[in-house]
Amino acid sequence: MYLVQDKGGAIALMLAALLFLGTWPAVLTLLERRGRLPQHTYLDYSITNLLAAVIIALTLGQIGDSTPEKPNFITQLGQDNWPSTLFAMSGGIVLSLGNLSTQYAWAYVGLSVTEVITSSITVVIGTTLNYFLDDRINRAEILFPGAACFLVAVCLGSAVHSSNAADNTKKLSGSSSNYTSKTCNSRDQEASKNLPDKDEPKDLEDGGLVSGSKINTEKAKVGTAEFLIQLENKRSIKFELFNIPKPMLPQWPDMLFLVIGSNTFLGLGIVFFAGICFSLFSPAFNLATNDQWHTLNQGVPHLVVYTAFFYFSSSCFIVGIGLNIYFLYKPVLGLPRSSFTAYLKDWKGRHWALLAGLLCGFGNGFQFMGGQAAGYAAADSVQIAFLLLLLSKGASVLEGVFDLVCYIGELRGWGCAMRIWRLNLLVMILATLLSSGAGKPSGEQPLSRIQIHKTTLALHDSAYIEASPRVLGLQGQNSEWVTLQYSHPSPSNDDWIGVFSPASFSSSICPPENPKESPPLLCTAPIKYQYANYTTSGYHKTGKGSLKLQLINQREDFSCALFSGGLSNPKLVAVSKKVTFANPKAPVYPRLAQGKLWNEMTVTWTSGYGINEAEPFVEWGARGDSQVRLPAGTLTFSRNSMCGAPARTVGWRDPGFIHTSFLKDLWPNKMYTYKLGHKLINGSYVWSRSYSFKASPYPGQDSLQQVVIFGDMGKAEADGSNEYNNFQPGSLNTTYQLIKDLKNIDIVLHIGDICYANGYISQWDQFTSQIEPIASALPYMIGRGNHERDWPGTGSFYQNTDSGGECGVLSETMFYVPAENRAKLWYSIDYGMFHFCRADIELMYSTDYGMFHFCIADTEHDWRPGTEQYGFIERCLSSVDRQKQPWLIFLAHRVLGYSSADFYGDEGTSEEPMGRESLQELWQKYKVDIAFFGHVHNYERTCPVYQSTCIRNGSNYYSGPFGATTHVVVGGGGASLADFTTVRARWSYYQDHDYGFVKLTAFNHSTLLLEYKRSGDGRVHDHFVISRDYRDVLGCAVDSCSRSTLAS
Repeated sequence: MYLVQDKGGAIALMLAALLFLGTWPAVLTLLERRGRLPQHTYLDYSITNLLAAVIIALTLGQIGDSTPEKPNFITQLGQDNWPSTLFAMSGGIVLSLGNLSTQYAWAYVGLSVTEVITSSITVVIGTTLNYFLDDRINRAEILFPGAACFLVAVCLGSAVHSSNAADNTKKLSGSSSNYTSKTCNSRDQEASKNLPDKDEPKDLEDGGLVSGSKINTEKAKVGTAEFLIQLENKRSIKFELFNIPKPMLPQWPDMLFLVIGSNTFLGLGIVFFAGICFSLFSPAFNLATNDQWHTLNQGVPHLVVYTAFFYFSSSCFIVGIGLNIYFLYKPVLGLPRSSFTAYLKDWKGRHWALLAGLLCGFGNGFQFMGGQAAGYAAADSVQIAFLLLLLSKGASVLEGVFDLVCYIGELRGWGCAMRIWRLNLLVMILATLLSSGAGKPSGEQPLSRIQIHKTTLALHDSAYIEASPRVLGLQGQNSEWVTLQYSHPSPSNDDWIGVFSPASFSSSICPPENPKESPPLLCTAPIKYQYANYTTSGYHKTGKGSLKLQLINQREDFSCALFSGGLSNPKLVAVSKKVTFANPKAPVYPRLAQGKLWNEMTVTWTSGYGINEAEPFVEWGARGDSQVRLPAGTLTFSRNSMCGAPARTVGWRDPGFIHTSFLKDLWPNKMYTYKLGHKLINGSYVWSRSYSFKASPYPGQDSLQQVVIFGDMGKAEADGSNEYNNFQPGSLNTTYQLIKDLKNIDIVLHIGDICYANGYISQWDQFTSQIEPIASALPYMIGRGNHERDWPGTGSFYQNTDSGGECGVLSETMFYVPAENRAKLWYSIDYGMFHFCRADIELMYSTDYGMFHFCIADTEHDWRPGTEQYGFIERCLSSVDRQKQPWLIFLAHRVLGYSSADFYGDEGTSEEPMGRESLQELWQKYKVDIAFFGHVHNYERTCPVYQSTCIRNGSNYYSGPFGATTHVVVGGGGASLADFTTVRARWSYYQDHDYGFVKLTAFNHSTLLLEYKRSGDGRVHDHFVISRDYRDVLGCAVDSCSRSTLAS
């Protein structure tokens, strides 16, 4: 089954949908204006509308394997999903009623008025319902620009209709100058003769277009009053004109005013009914596919968009066919009576009606596919904005497609300014939508570009690839450079080299698939890749090249493969001999973390030894003292622990075994040494090299304490491999700066979006290797971000696929955090004089470090009042002793405070939904000094701000009582940068569009320094100092003390 899961795909679908949905109403209007009965037209339309749904379901709905979570269309037809089926069918019913109603409404009040009113109702009711059905978590970067465009389009549509009406009035009022009184009188008499009697039967049994008046059969000049009169004569809906007694017929211009202006209230009533119908069909479809009301039995998968669309279109077809057959024999609104036989004989205009059904069917299907990816409210809003532009009379696109000018003559009276205005607005909206995601990095994993399943064999006798040395780590190294030499007799610039591990990357390691289909040649992605011409510019001519790649110990052997055909159509040309580390299972990449107590340190590492092969332990002790051995626990996980692709498919790689040991009863500030060991079953030992660390200070201890904070660093390759679209270019610079300043750092906090593996498990080893010099010497505390946790249906607050199927398993296992429940990654840390609160929206915990108290929240789980995490945050903030730990710090991945990121600005906000609205009173009440956030890939500092108001002006020095929390976005650790909005908010004090990190230095209980350093040069580019005494902490600030009166 083909699913669209990215914003670019959603926008492309909506652009295609708007072309189709913006065309079919004009086709039906054209047929009505040329006299074809709406009943005939709608019967044809309904048939191909259903046909489009069947085509989509049997093609896109059947592509790929059917899984229990996402079954294919035919598989799902037999499942017990009747509640969702009823929702889908109810959506089809109301859409059919709405479409049927608009056919008659167009004739009464015009296309532009109908679309403006129905779209207004849809936005007010339908889009609002969808927004709240999705718990307000929509792709709002699409929703809000679409809503803004909608408002502009409403005004434009109204102006267009007003302009057209005024133009018609002017033409008809001036018709007396074109016709003499004699001519008019003669035409009145001719009209009186040719108009049918009120009591004459209005049957139509012979098929064909409705026979209109024979008045003035000579074709009039387009744009003239005569043309308008002829246009009204041809229409199938004659309003109540036939009920006017012949002697009372007015002159032609007056009669046309009567036709145009009569029955307005009836027409508006039909329009409002249609608007209500249109506002309900999309929420019904939303409920059918997402089951927000939990009507399905446990274990029954949600309706996929294709199955829901099939049921939706089926009910739309049944209602449309039934009502229009009834209207053949019982016509309404003065239409002539017809029959099914007459309908079958009516071939004039049938091809256009059938085309309209196909256009509407495919348009609705694409809109629903886009809505599934971007949120139905976003899809509705964008479609409505475009439809208002395209469906207003004279839309540039429709003029080109159908030459509407030929039958809507009043368009010729439009001024040049109006046309230019419409064209500019259309271009503006297209540019807004297509660039709406430009500022927010997509986080694409470079390995995801490789279509490894499509690999075919193209081995060539004269092609080769050789790697040297073939045995690595002979000196105990965990990383080493390998030189590749390769040759291809038919080279191209698309040739590339992939490094695979394990080396035997054949189909034998593929998981079982459909027994009726042959397994793919390759089913696991390489751990890294690089183009063959990367360091050999003449490769495409000579076919010979060389390349140096860095390999790290990852528990298995390696082989290098040369491919042609590019990344999208790989052809395996040559494979190298195996390369291996001397001891591939050795313990590697230790990661220190603060324990649950201030005098406890944990050490976590990775190895290839399971508990049945060896006993893991840490040998450690104070520097210069005797060493003792402490056992370690062992964890691992399987492919089935992953939640989806690619982590469960091409991205899967065995993670080995993760061991953790707890070093307790540490002396404050004392240096300790340790090394990792495994005792094998045969009694021999395997050792790592020796490492050292300094124990944490006693909580409240008055000493120099230095903390580094950043987010969104990701991993990068020293050999330049795996780079895509300049993604994560600052990661290595940040890493190098921290290593360079290691002696002046006590603890590191990485607040989410850790390595951007996005489901490619091998990349976690790459990241732990990259940070080993830091994490082996300092506590490396993590928070969890969207690229570690988010996956639909797994309890994450945001139902997107950013984790690539990891759904938090890797971050919970590869790093230790002092959380009560590691699936809920919120926690606090006390460090010396600091108290840090880190909210992982769900990796939440607190930790003390000297004078600091950190509260770490988890933004991938709900933080709003009444939730478990909200309770944790309040307990964390309220529990700190500010006399001992004066510096209270809150941390979270997504921005719950303030940010000027352009992708927030596009949504009309500066934060995550219900972010600071939920937490700002807690920050103010408990006097949080600084709140740090990642997610936005840049640096920004606010003034001390509360409720969007600067309580104190931004400065580089603050003294005296607490005013409000300073918010700092520090998401420029290494992932591609995000842009700022063009309009700067008053609370935004300092902005830097570059990579960097923050360093906090507590000199004592009264002085705290924040420094922002760029990763590129290591220099300080922003700083501020807080200077205050304990009595200043006790003082009241805005909303920080209980409200009191003279009586109390």
